[in-house]
Amino acid sequence: MKSRKRAAILILISALCLSGCGKEVHETAFTDSIAPEDYGLEMETVPISIDGVKGSYVFLYMTDDQAIFEDREDLGWFGNTETRAFRDENGIPSGENIEHWIQYANDSKVDAFLTGGDMIDYGSAENIQTVQKKMSELTMPYLYTYGNHDSYIPWENTFADTDETFLKVFKDNNCEFQSLDMGEFYVASIRNYQVDGIAQISAEALEGFQSLYKKGKPIILICHVPIYTAGAEDLRKTLQNEYGELVVQYDAGDFGTVNKSLLLGEDCGYELTPETEEFLNLLTADNSPVVAVLAGHLHAGWSGNLTDKIYEYVGQPAFLNQGALVKVQGSE
Repeated sequence: MKSRKRAAILILISALCLSGCGKEVHETAFTDSIAPEDYGLEMETVPISIDGVKGSYVFLYMTDDQAIFEDREDLGWFGNTETRAFRDENGIPSGENIEHWIQYANDSKVDAFLTGGDMIDYGSAENIQTVQKKMSELTMPYLYTYGNHDSYIPWENTFADTDETFLKVFKDNNCEFQSLDMGEFYVASIRNYQVDGIAQISAEALEGFQSLYKKGKPIILICHVPIYTAGAEDLRKTLQNEYGELVVQYDAGDFGTVNKSLLLGEDCGYELTPETEEFLNLLTADNSPVVAVLAGHLHAGWSGNLTDKIYEYVGQPAFLNQGALVKVQGSE
């Protein structure tokens, strides 16, 4: 009798392990009965299918809110906060709408809150401290992506990216590379904008990406500057027609000119560093675990394929109350 019981227990354990050792399939708690319109927001649906994923996941993605939480008469070559403010079609400045994003995310119970950079317009102490406080009100995990505005101090032409308060906004105080383990896949954020205004990948960011890459699970990657490959040629041509160059230069007064890369990739107006080339080679390799890229920076939407396996989505600016619900599930 004891041997039969032992055999039955072993059979049960084997069955559990074959089905994932008893792990439950993740089902999102997101509820679509909460209307984003009630919060003054507009949401685009971005479906991402990943082979082998059994659960369902919903993320809120927003980029380029360019929020300002203070009144300043002197922003250097930026002017002042009155003339600088990014406003929606009703004239409401972006610093006032962040409450709506936080509340909608909490009420709708998304699985994570993802940002594509430039949550704030410049790196003053008040802007940094306020956005850090606002992000701490979220009831779910979040990733804060480094943009070209988040830590830039225009009246000094310097960056506050080593400031302790600023680094607290990022997971594990790491503004170069962060990730969330969703069980069946990762969501990761990489910094791809450097202090010289050129889109590059640092050695630290590359190391973080390589480490996650080796784990083999699918990756949804967030970066501020959109990535360019031959698959995104229409995006490249559109930007060249609009701006003339893919590295735009702005008059920064006493500081001369300031660069702004529009895309990260080959033939985008500048020479890539070895780390950036290695990143792009890994990203686009046949065995790459990256399945999708979420970006921003352009204040205009775009979507398309970087490769046969990698989809890229460039979000509309959040200061116009535009965002996306990224819905992840398995391939049919």
